[in-house]
Amino acid sequence: MTDVIFLMSVNNYYTCRRETDIEMGKIKTHKATAKRFSVTKSGKVKMNHSHRRHKLGLKTSKRKRNLRKTAYLSETMAPAIKFLIQKT
Repeated sequence: MTDVIFLMSVNNYYTCRRETDIEMGKIKTHKATAKRFSVTKSGKVKMNHSHRRHKLGLKTSKRKRNLRKTAYLSETMAPAIKFLIQKT
């Protein structure tokens, strides 16, 4: 059995590698997304409401209380966020 040998260039430094030595890179977690979203056991994407940082004196108590609750991302946006944080 013969191995296929590749000539690879990394930073203008050429090396010979066998086909069996080449590995794919790891998929990294998008850290900014991972800090803002989490995935529940049922597969829903959980997030916090926005508009809870500034100008709280202009908002009613009821509105601020409802913004405190956890929100869930829509079904159409969930696959994109799951891909970024690599959770299923």
